[in-house]
Amino acid sequence: MKICAVICEYNPLHNGHIKHIKKTKELTDCDCLICIMSGNFVQRGEPAVLDKYARAEFAIKAGADLVIELPTVYAISNAETFAYGSIKLINDLKIINFLSFGSECGNVETLKKFAKFFLNENIQYKSMLNEYLKQGYSFPKAKSLSFEKYIVNNDNEFSKKDISYLNSPNNILGIEYIKNLISTNSNVKPVTVLREGENYNSKNLSETSSALGIREKLYKNKHKQIKKSIPPYVYERLKNSVKQNGLPKKEILDLLIKYRIQTVKTEQLKKVYDVTEGLENRIKKIISNPSIIEDFAMQIKTKRYTLSKIKRILLNVLFDITDADMEKAKTSKSYARILAINENKKNILSLIKDKSDIDLITRKSDYVNSYNKDYYEILNKDVIANYIYSLIKKDYVCVNDELNGIKLIRGEK
Repeated sequence: MKICAVICEYNPLHNGHIKHIKKTKELTDCDCLICIMSGNFVQRGEPAVLDKYARAEFAIKAGADLVIELPTVYAISNAETFAYGSIKLINDLKIINFLSFGSECGNVETLKKFAKFFLNENIQYKSMLNEYLKQGYSFPKAKSLSFEKYIVNNDNEFSKKDISYLNSPNNILGIEYIKNLISTNSNVKPVTVLREGENYNSKNLSETSSALGIREKLYKNKHKQIKKSIPPYVYERLKNSVKQNGLPKKEILDLLIKYRIQTVKTEQLKKVYDVTEGLENRIKKIISNPSIIEDFAMQIKTKRYTLSKIKRILLNVLFDITDADMEKAKTSKSYARILAINENKKNILSLIKDKSDIDLITRKSDYVNSYNKDYYEILNKDVIANYIYSLIKKDYVCVNDELNGIKLIRGEK
């Protein structure tokens, strides 16, 4: 059996995602498609517009066969850590043959070339990178500037055209996926599909809109404008959420984050994952401002810290994700929290049990029995995130993450 994995957020699932799934099946001729999907909070440091169970259901309807939740500690991390956690889970499943991802580049060999370069950074490039970091640039920006300067000053295998690839979000993630596949000597073969339509950060609407553009319209109560960009079953759910005021209440999330910051000691903030260089003092100083978190994050944001990074850090504070937690996540045994499965492909779970020693979390008893496992604290961050999500989303009734069993969905025929 040929099995392909897709790492995703589907926030929300749109026409571009549908095309990616179909093209992936064509390229890999896979018998089974497994989604490794972010839970209720995503990499931008925000709550997903629809809960993880709804998004998992839509993934199955779109052609996936199994949806596994990417642990929260990875889902709200930077590209390197997000990719690391995703590939760790894929490798530990021990049944995956392919990994398919979208990219602005569309050429997996070009992305492999980048991955090998960054896995074996030479002294000259490292020196340039450190210099830009000292000047206060964020890591992604310093990386891009250093690479551009390096290839301009050196006769090497890269061209000036390659510079633009490092400024494209999906390329960056794709490179990180491949880096982790190479560094772990994985047998999983990377496959990329050219991203078409609106770019990642575009707010324009079309038949292939970006998820960002769709979310922008939703929060402005202009859901009718997104109808052409998403499948009918997703549109109906989103329309009802807007109608019932069921989109995540960011103002409630604001209050929860502020309460957490105000009641935690500065020394504890210092231990939060990704809080470095005295950022804990800056957070404490500005939290007295009554503005919403978006504005609050903008005040903390500097040339060194992007807005998305600050918002991820604030979620780390809220969920109490520390440096120690991240180290534990990287060294502990993996678990697979099953969100949904195609009712015609239930044999996938038996295959995972036969081929790997990964723990499947499918019901309350699995969560309870995980208490003495080394990954329990990491799994519990998913539960905490789920509790928080239930507070900020009016129509989310699945309050207890650990109380939900596998959701059986009829997939596409």
